[in-house]
Amino acid sequence: MDAKIYKTNGNYNVAKIPKASATVIEAWDFIEMATGLAIKATASGAKLAYSRAGAGVGDTEIEVITNSDVLYSMVADANFAATNRGAEVDLIVTSTVQLCDIGTSSTNVFLLDAGENDASKEWATAVVVKINPVNHIFG
Repeated sequence: MDAKIYKTNGNYNVAKIPKASATVIEAWDFIEMATGLAIKATASGAKLAYSRAGAGVGDTEIEVITNSDVLYSMVADANFAATNRGAEVDLIVTSTVQLCDIGTSSTNVFLLDAGENDASKEWATAVVVKINPVNHIFG
């Protein structure tokens, strides 16, 4: 699992976008578009959206959240510090797991909101992010 919905401002909207039938996108993945089709987001992706349901082989569409104000909880590559709040940061992918890259800012796809650095939680280095509105597929 790469990210979870942390908080919405009430309801959120979804849309179906095309994907290649051979492409597998897991639930809770961020996605980007490549040649007009959805793929699992990569570190170089400049425009993102979030898939809460995923889509398997044979599916030609995937449902994604269109709101840019939804907050997500995801693992970061480093601990969150209060000085990180509001920072524009990147997505990195390590062994197919999508992480928030706190130390780097080149694609600026996420805005950092908060940290959840608590070893008693599921992820010790979790952060709360939202997709930067200027980097949202539906932005």
